[in-house]
Amino acid sequence: MISALLSEVSAVEVEGIAIAKAEGRYKGRKPTVRLKAQQIRELVSQGMTKNEVADCLGNSKRSVYRMPPN
Repeated sequence: MISALLSEVSAVEVEGIAIAKAEGRYKGRKPTVRLKAQQIRELVSQGMTKNEVADCLGNSKRSVYRMPPN
């Protein structure tokens, strides 16, 4: 019963997202760490730890660690 309800909600959600995309209103989540990639690399190269960089820029530590080095 619960799985049927969840699949129904999911179908409605998918339909709503498709409509919003068609109207140009749904763009998804912004890639915040990718936008700050150069700044993160600079701070790490200056000697800051990734934890310090995450705290300084307001990103999660996991996101900073997950970012590719180049």
